[in-house]
Amino acid sequence: MDQDKVSVLLAVPADDLETSSVRETMQSIASQSYPASLMETLLVQYMPNIPGGRTAALNAARDQAKGEFLVHTEQGVTWDPSKIEKQVLRLREGGEGAGVGSAHRVSVRDATGRMKQTNFDLIHRVGLRVSSLLLAPWKPGALLIRSDTMADLGAYRHIDQAVWEYDIRLASKGLSVELLDEDLAVWNVDMDPAGSLVRELVPSGMRESFLKRLLDQTAPGDLVAEGGNEFPALLLAGLHLFNDDLETSHTISQSFGRESVAANFWHGVIHRREPDFGNARGWFERARSWEGLLQIRDAVQEVLERVLLRPEYGQTRDLAFSLKQHLDSEGIWDSEYFVDMCERFSEAGVPDEMEETLLRAVQEAEMVAALEWTYRCAVN
Repeated sequence: MDQDKVSVLLAVPADDLETSSVRETMQSIASQSYPASLMETLLVQYMPNIPGGRTAALNAARDQAKGEFLVHTEQGVTWDPSKIEKQVLRLREGGEGAGVGSAHRVSVRDATGRMKQTNFDLIHRVGLRVSSLLLAPWKPGALLIRSDTMADLGAYRHIDQAVWEYDIRLASKGLSVELLDEDLAVWNVDMDPAGSLVRELVPSGMRESFLKRLLDQTAPGDLVAEGGNEFPALLLAGLHLFNDDLETSHTISQSFGRESVAANFWHGVIHRREPDFGNARGWFERARSWEGLLQIRDAVQEVLERVLLRPEYGQTRDLAFSLKQHLDSEGIWDSEYFVDMCERFSEAGVPDEMEETLLRAVQEAEMVAALEWTYRCAVN
């Protein structure tokens, strides 16, 4: 292993070697301010129609890499010229207390040319361990990691979400990653496969089978140190719910009976999404005293304020304004009022697309805020 050297693993389907996106990615790698003598690029070619071909190629390339640091990137990712230099410097400046790697923000440009800025807010709010189980913690090409750490973590597994699963493995070890609050790359992609935390109001099925397997093997104490309270288990219930595994989430929430107002809230969200609106109202009524409702209200208010400023929502802004007025009047998140909104939408003969977009955005703010509150209660 060569000290200071950076090995770049660029994964490319064999049929795409001559595409402009690959050339642009290669050019951005070659344009780095980091000394060229301290960089090597390994072109990881694979056949996309062969099961396990991509991960097998990645594992082989990783074994061949000579650098002290590794970066796994994808076609369509173009780097700022200072990217590698800044990441290595961040780790060097940290000395013995530095993390095992560094990651930075990446902008995502879709097929329409629209640019989406990403950040590490979720990691800051619920920690890397929990946030990595919600969605991939960083975009392709953003993580520079020590090669010896990669070796200790083992090989990529032959699943569709191999890189995301590897990030979860990294987080589960309690290893620290230095987060650079700088946008040092653009990912040009038709659609971000990592998606977002916006969930369907009524899920059509479980989102990720590999997450299901990981979560089933996870104990509440694996997420946070258990302090003898209910919240680590409810945190796990929330993670199952984000994966649209309503049945498992329900089993955990139901185990607390009706004595836990926090469990009652999560229980209500599960039934609203089934959808079983009457049952959801009953559980939400028992959760009216939950302290987390205030944080949910603030998070939803931010969503509503953004919606009111966006003309494309059209008449749906009237619905957003009505909800905002109601929350201003109540002074707290009204779970049962939102159940009414979801039920009216589900009963509409021809569902309105923008109304659904609004309801899903509100639901996202609600669930993320509830998860953050649960996490804070679990670690305190």
